[in-house]
Amino acid sequence: SSTMVALRQVEDDTLRSALEAAVGEISSTRPKYPNLSCAETAVKYLSLYLKAHNPRIKSEHIRSIYHTKLTEFKQRCALVDRLFEPSQVRVRVCVCPREGGGGGGGGGYVS
Repeated sequence: SSTMVALRQVEDDTLRSALEAAVGEISSTRPKYPNLSCAETAVKYLSLYLKAHNPRIKSEHIRSIYHTKLTEFKQRCALVDRLFEPSQVRVRVCVCPREGGGGGGGGGYVS
């Protein structure tokens, strides 16, 4: 019975430290995944983080898969920030001839 209590305490401490690290990363980076709400992003990030840092996963291959998924998730979250950086916004104006060969320019658009 005292052994079970000690094991439970170790598990609680391990989970607590993993959660603190994950929540710390979430609060410092404030990830936002495209098409997910902030809450959904945080839950997804938390689940990927816990899987990637699970000490019970003995297979290095499985652990690397979860680390890759977490890294890809972080990169996609960062994409939103990169899209709105002022240095990344470029406007290109194209002038296209009107259909029907009716001479002259016109029909400009911005892409």
